[in-house]
Amino acid sequence: MLDDGAEIALLLDASIFPVAPIDPLIRHIEKHGYFLARAGFTVGEWATDTALDAMGVSREEALRIPDIASGCVGLDLRREEFRNLLKIWCSLWYYFPGFHSNVHATDKSYSYRNEGFVSNDPRVRGHRHDQTMLSMLAHARGMHELVSMPHLLNYTKPEADTVLVVQGISK
Repeated sequence: MLDDGAEIALLLDASIFPVAPIDPLIRHIEKHGYFLARAGFTVGEWATDTALDAMGVSREEALRIPDIASGCVGLDLRREEFRNLLKIWCSLWYYFPGFHSNVHATDKSYSYRNEGFVSNDPRVRGHRHDQTMLSMLAHARGMHELVSMPHLLNYTKPEADTVLVVQGISK
């Protein structure tokens, strides 16, 4: 992708489907350089101790960093800073492994599966692999303009400006 001349990268989970022309999403990426949406949590709730240590981020700091929904990421590859972000994000694959759900979590109400040790901190729900790393990388680079859903992307039903919907996830 990086060497094939692509100008805009749109990385989507298989569960995401277009429900309208994606031109507004592409225009957003061209204007801002990226499309990143809030996941509704913080990095501190979804990061192993190992991943935080590797990135030099304390748990308290991570609890103030918004978690990004990595299922829909748009990057303007004409801009070197976003090409570099993608390269670094992909190079950190060895920090992605971790249990989705923390055995020591106090709140086990959200998407509790694949239980194991993530942290002794009971505020930690689990680890979100690529999402955790992308969130920390974007935050460190000052990429604080995050879209709040349902703008452009929606997890439930399409609204007036929705172009992508998450339809393939079931419990």
